[in-house]
Amino acid sequence: MSDVNLTCAQIHKEASNLESSMFDQQATAKNALVVAEASRKKMIEQSSRGLAGLQSGASTVTGLLSMIPGVGMVAGMVGGAASQASLNSRMAEMEENTNKMVQAQQQALELAQAMSSSQARYDHLVELALKKNCEVSR
Repeated sequence: MSDVNLTCAQIHKEASNLESSMFDQQATAKNALVVAEASRKKMIEQSSRGLAGLQSGASTVTGLLSMIPGVGMVAGMVGGAASQASLNSRMAEMEENTNKMVQAQQQALELAQAMSSSQARYDHLVELALKKNCEVSR
């Protein structure tokens, strides 16, 4: 059936369904952007805590232990391994937050595109209703 053959009741029903769908899409898009923003803030927080702080703390401990005769080389190896493990953990956490942010932004973009299509269809239905002199439903 083409749009020209739609009755006023059909136009109103479809327009109402589109409105409801657009509200749902908008709410979902807002939630996706909240997730993206939270992930972005975590990334900033991690980078401000930073790898430099992690390396500085490990270097201090290793440096202090190296002053003890016979312990320096072992402390350096243990400190280096601990530092690398912490570094790997932080890097994995940063990668996870980056992925969450990218996925949330992608979801918001897809929802915005869907809303744009829904809005175009809704506008078309309103124009069609006006051309057919349909009564405004309440």
